[in-house]
Amino acid sequence: MTAFSDNENRIGQRSSSCSRQQTQKSRSSFIDSLRGVSILLVLLYHGDDFFTVQASAFAPLFPPQVARALFQSGYYGVTIFFVISGFLITRISLARYGALDAIRPGRFYLFRFGRIAPCLDLILIVLLSLHFGHVHDFVYDTEKTSLAELLTYTLTFRYNLLFCRNGWGLLPWDILWSLSIEEMFYLFFPLLCLLLRNRSAMLACCLLLFIAGPIARLCGATDFDKLYGYFSCFDLVALGCATAIIQSIVAKQTLAPKLSSAISGVGLGLSICAIAAMPIPDHIVWGPAFLGIGIALLLLGIVGSEHQFGRFFATLSWPLKILGKRSYEIPLFVLICAAVGELIGRFWSEPTNRFIRRLSLDVIFQPRMDAD
Repeated sequence: MTAFSDNENRIGQRSSSCSRQQTQKSRSSFIDSLRGVSILLVLLYHGDDFFTVQASAFAPLFPPQVARALFQSGYYGVTIFFVISGFLITRISLARYGALDAIRPGRFYLFRFGRIAPCLDLILIVLLSLHFGHVHDFVYDTEKTSLAELLTYTLTFRYNLLFCRNGWGLLPWDILWSLSIEEMFYLFFPLLCLLLRNRSAMLACCLLLFIAGPIARLCGATDFDKLYGYFSCFDLVALGCATAIIQSIVAKQTLAPKLSSAISGVGLGLSICAIAAMPIPDHIVWGPAFLGIGIALLLLGIVGSEHQFGRFFATLSWPLKILGKRSYEIPLFVLICAAVGELIGRFWSEPTNRFIRRLSLDVIFQPRMDAD
């Protein structure tokens, strides 16, 4: 009887493991699409920095409020990303380990390393190559920060502190501030799960962090501290974690379609209002919180109930899903494009252009010799 029970337990563990693996492998089209929106907002913001769309001939195509929402909402793009990140890491951990107090820190850190390290290493190689190649707009100001200190801050996920200390340094490097926030949170996430032992305690901790966020943004010494400090952003990741925990608690009771639509509608309304009517930095304290709540409600109302919304996410949202799936790779792609463009310009197009101009001047404008 004991042998039979042990065998049954093993079979149950295997089936539970298979179930968790299937849950882990399944992707949410909505999450990918929403993450695509966040990446698009960041790209539009930085694209406007370089190409000044709002001062170009295309400016009349965008009413002022629409232009502000499209081209000045880069921080809100990161806000959306933080909430989704916290939601996903908690949801995946629950699926992988069955419970938060069963999490294995070693495996957790290994999975995070495998997700982050390849792109981070390549980004650092590209940025350092551009710096030592003296490529315009890619040479870091070493009078403020030595390269050794820069790499130390980056690899220990403290670049945001360097950002707060120095202000705007160099845009290609400054994109690393959000990675520092995210990974520092995840450094403590599995330890908190083991310490607090159950979902209710973890949920309470997340809610305390969410309350601490507006306070940190209100009390920051500078705008950089208010926007890029750890506790100025931890509330958004924590809100995503809390949303996943709440969803796991109510998962046994499938939300009615009308209730799911109502929650999603409120979330969409809050999100649009925050982006359109609460621009950063005018609304540093409450803008991210309102947008975070809106995104959390969208995740709570839609994820897991996407079949209720027809084929929308499979048709209209496919470009956003591509951005969302490659959220860590897109910035690297942009950097590589900039590096390749600089190399082509320096070693091909500009030398060729100079050669053609010299040749044209020699042939067309060469003084004619008078006939004897």
